[in-house]
Order: sequence, then C-alpha cells, then structure tokens
Amino acid sequence: RSYVYLQLHSVGAKFFVIHFDLLTSDQNAFRISLSNMYSKAKVSSNAIQHPCVLGERWTMVRVHIPSLLQHYSQHLSHAHVITAIQVCSSVVARNIFTSD
Repeated sequence: RSYVYLQLHSVGAKFFVIHFDLLTSDQNAFRISLSNMYSKAKVSSNAIQHPCVLGERWTMVRVHIPSLLQHYSQHLSHAHVITAIQVCSSVVARNIFTSD
C-alpha cells in the first residue's frame, strides 16, 4: 500500500509516537516513526524518525510511504509491506487505513 491515513487527536501537550514497521523487498525490517518529540527528520540505516505536529482538534494525517523511503533511505520506494502499526503514548486514533 502506498498511503496510510490516520485520524488522530493528541491528549494535551504530551508526547506521542506512531511506528510503522515495514518489510522491504530485500527482506529487511524498516521502521518509520512519527512523533511530536522530533524537531527534524533523523535517519538511520533501518529507521526514519519524522516530526508530526497535531492541532487541538481531530487531524487527518496522510503518509505516503514510498516518498519517505525514496527521500530518506536507500530502500526501494515501491517495494514494501506494512507489518505493524503501533500507536504509543498520548494520542487517540479514531481511524487508520491504507490505500494505493
């Protein structure tokens, strides 16, 4: 799937993290993390940490995974499988879905 859509609401001014665990075409595990703890994007060999700021109301966040992989990593942007989505800490998720 290319896009992940999340309808989110932060709980006060507390920190939150959302992890997307991927399996790339070369069978390597890769993680994309979105959080309000990050001030700028940080990249390692198997992870991307990207800032995510939510408003005071429900917010729809759209993540285009191929673009993130292409921009920040050496992994093939068109070949991945989402193996897990983990919503952590002070955020409420109303909906999470994927599309092409």
